[in-house]
Amino acid sequence: MSSSHTDPLPYWEEQIEVIHAIREQGMQAYASQIADLSSSFELKDRTVRCIDEGTPGGIHLAGQGILMTSAQIADFCAKALPDGVVSHEECGACGLYAKRQQLDPTDTDGYGKIWVTKFAEICAVPVKGHVAVTEMARPSGMHIARVAYYDGTGSFDPTRCSPFPPGFVISRFYLDPAYAKEEAGIAASIAMGDHGFGGLITSEEPFLFIAVAHKNQGVPLETLLTELREVVSGVGGKAIVDGFVA
Repeated sequence: MSSSHTDPLPYWEEQIEVIHAIREQGMQAYASQIADLSSSFELKDRTVRCIDEGTPGGIHLAGQGILMTSAQIADFCAKALPDGVVSHEECGACGLYAKRQQLDPTDTDGYGKIWVTKFAEICAVPVKGHVAVTEMARPSGMHIARVAYYDGTGSFDPTRCSPFPPGFVISRFYLDPAYAKEEAGIAASIAMGDHGFGGLITSEEPFLFIAVAHKNQGVPLETLLTELREVVSGVGGKAIVDGFVA
């Protein structure tokens, strides 16, 4: 990890206890002990944000959908019924977009701002701003997520419930499986890269994909787990899959 980045060790050590508890108990048993679990399924808004753990709440798309086609965005909005969209600084998905489009990699914030205006036009929703990294729920230059929540309910917000570790959120309920799996892979690559925990993530201390299902709504747990196992097969033995039904 570059010396210019925030030291990851304090964030890693802060999460060790909860990560080990989840792995030892299993996610279903761990979640069943959370007294206010239902509060994690009550969104405060329906604003589209990044999957970044630093942009909690609402509904999530990597780079606010910058990697999707206009048709995919229109389909997403018809299902998700968002009330707005917000971009943010230091967006890894916008950096991936720049790489794919062979654009200047130093202007990812600019691409994000331009993109959300297009998203807003497609979905007929307002742009609700651009979040500075100083306002995000993570440090500048550093992702502190060891977990990606693969949300089959469309209403999960792990930050509403303190026992959940910080994590990326993929709003699978509103996405086709192929694209949702792509976002899950992006989350893992960021966490395992030099802007995440990098080499601290190993087969002994893996990245966790957590499928989130609800008994009364959404995508069945087994479907989510099957999709995530396909993602895990492509990340070199440094990730595992678990999940729970609320």
